[in-house]
Amino acid sequence: MPLNWHDDVTGFLPAAVKSFFEDRIADHQLELVIAYVKHHIHAPIWLEYWPFEDDDEDRKNSIRNLRKMSLELKTSLDVKRYIQAALNVGVDPL
Repeated sequence: MPLNWHDDVTGFLPAAVKSFFEDRIADHQLELVIAYVKHHIHAPIWLEYWPFEDDDEDRKNSIRNLRKMSLELKTSLDVKRYIQAALNVGVDPL
């Protein structure tokens, strides 16, 4: 499983996520949120261990597309769009 942002002991990532949800995120915090989102979707569980049906190629492709999308995140709006796309697949990154 990917690490959960709630478990960050430094306090930096939880503060960044909270600021993101409050639409008052600083640039350095956005960088943390984007790095976390990338880490989350690239965790092996989503393709290697998730209990897919043999014919669930659509879901696998959706995860692959999320992975590609995560690599292009630059703005808060990008992250919001990514989160919506992830939720549509059943993945809750934040």
